[in-house]
Amino acid sequence: MNMEYKFMKTQKKHLDRAAEMMSHVWDFNKHFLNVRKPNKLFKLILKYYLIESDYTEVVLNEDERVQGYLFGGPTKLSYIKGLRQAALLLSFLKGDLGNRRKALKVIMGFQSDLGILMRNKDYFDNEVKLFFIDEKAKGLGLEKELMDRYVRHCRGNNNKDIVLMTDSGSGRRFYDQYGFRKLKQAHSPFFPEPEKEHNVFSNVYEVS
Repeated sequence: MNMEYKFMKTQKKHLDRAAEMMSHVWDFNKHFLNVRKPNKLFKLILKYYLIESDYTEVVLNEDERVQGYLFGGPTKLSYIKGLRQAALLLSFLKGDLGNRRKALKVIMGFQSDLGILMRNKDYFDNEVKLFFIDEKAKGLGLEKELMDRYVRHCRGNNNKDIVLMTDSGSGRRFYDQYGFRKLKQAHSPFFPEPEKEHNVFSNVYEVS
């Protein structure tokens, strides 16, 4: 890599760019009606997973622009964190997600599909909550470096394994090459390539 990159803990100022990156690879907003500010939807997702993540890292280029990020944390969610997530969703259902009835239906459907796929995640120690790399930054080794740093974090906390959810449009080849093993596969209309029989997958990595 000729350019210098910096890894650091995620800050509030990084969220707009992180949401923008997510929107480029995931058209989740198409399921809602009359969303006033689509970027707010992806910021909601970021904030939702920030609540349950004790590890949040971004990689910045020389211009201080976010090129990738990884959020992770324990698979088991505390009661307090669950309440904070519920309060966050309720605040957005007041209108920021467009038609409230449609928004509630989409969120419940999304959570249901995710719950089926990750039903047994509590058997594992840690989970990658969100992991995104800018399309223009792929092939530079940043994806592997972000994951390496997270694995070292988990190893330092005596975690034995890491579970994550991915979809057919988000670089399954990387996870296979890194050493993740596929656990389950399913179909969901809320993820990329819904025309495929199986477009979402749960995976586990053994921390040696």
